[in-house]
Amino acid sequence: MRGIAYMKIIDITRELFSAVVFQGDPSPEAKRIMSISNDAVCNLTAVSMCVHNATHIDAPFHFIDSGYGVDAIDLEKCYGKALVVECNDDSIDSGFITSKVPIGVKRLLVKGRATFTADGAEESVKRGMVLVGVENQSVAVAHDCQSAHKVLLESEVVILEGLKLDAVGEGEYTLCAFPLKMRDLDGSPCRAVLIQE
Repeated sequence: MRGIAYMKIIDITRELFSAVVFQGDPSPEAKRIMSISNDAVCNLTAVSMCVHNATHIDAPFHFIDSGYGVDAIDLEKCYGKALVVECNDDSIDSGFITSKVPIGVKRLLVKGRATFTADGAEESVKRGMVLVGVENQSVAVAHDCQSAHKVLLESEVVILEGLKLDAVGEGEYTLCAFPLKMRDLDGSPCRAVLIQE
């Protein structure tokens, strides 16, 4: 019918307990503390986890000791038009950004196992991006985990890590990826989705 808008919601979040854990981080655990099968009135579960498990957002405090926590992130950065591009190389450098990402993109999600180099992060900041996201558990290249994080977080660019984009085609979508409101923490799990209209 004419005049009716249709939309599709695409879940780009990794399942928490089966997702790959960044080396050295504790794995998430769930403990059932009440169970209907054991005559309790309800099922009740406690979860223990690192705030950087599975799909999550980094706050400036993650790499900047004077930076703010995840509860202070500007939520407007976590919702809005986003561009998904694929990178089949190991790294997202300035050359990739200038050749593959149009001027004016505010939220960039990179499909593939690539990570940002320092100059790729600097080019993203220079272009005024407010959020970048990757499928890896870290936005930064393995041999230098600090530089890209610091460049982005010092400029208050939201970092979204651990995405699941294998079923998503390149193009523009609406992103919704809000962190939990946990005061002063360095990161937060989130449920990230893309909306395709």
